[in-house]
Amino acid sequence: MIHGGYIEDLLHQTLKPITIDSQQLQIQSAVLLSIKNGSVLSYSTNLDLVDITNSNNNETSLKMMTLLCKDKWDENENDDPEPHYIFKFNSFETKIYNYEIENLHACITQIPNSDLLLLLTADPIFPYGLLTLKMKYLLKSCNSLINYKLNSNE
Repeated sequence: MIHGGYIEDLLHQTLKPITIDSQQLQIQSAVLLSIKNGSVLSYSTNLDLVDITNSNNNETSLKMMTLLCKDKWDENENDDPEPHYIFKFNSFETKIYNYEIENLHACITQIPNSDLLLLLTADPIFPYGLLTLKMKYLLKSCNSLINYKLNSNE
C-alpha cells in the first residue's frame, strides 16, 4: 500500500533549493505516476514558482507535462536508445532519462520492478547532471516501493 502522506512529504523534501555559485536553483515539481496510464498518484510543487491564483490551470499543466514525459519515456524504453544514465543500487538497475519539454528540464525514471515512475521538472537553468543526482537520492529514498505493482483498477 502506498502511504500518501509519506510519499507526499518525500516529494516535497525533494523540492528544497540548491545554491551553486550564489545562484539558487529550484526544482518545480516532483511527481509519482503510474507506468500503466500516466496518471498522477502523488505530487508536490514549489509554491514559489506556481501561480496560486490559477491552480486549476497549473494542475492541468502538470498532468499534461507528466503525460508528455511518460510518452517520451515509453518511446525510449521501447526503442532502447542509449540511456542518459544507468543507476545501480543494491541489486537493482534503472535508467534515468533527461528531457527538455515545454521550456523545462525533466528527469524521469522507473522505480525498479514496479509500476511506478518518478518525474522531476525544473527550470531550464537547472543542470541535467544535478537533476539526475537529485533523482538518484529520491530513488534511494523510495526503496520500499521497489517491486510495487498497482492493481488493475488503478
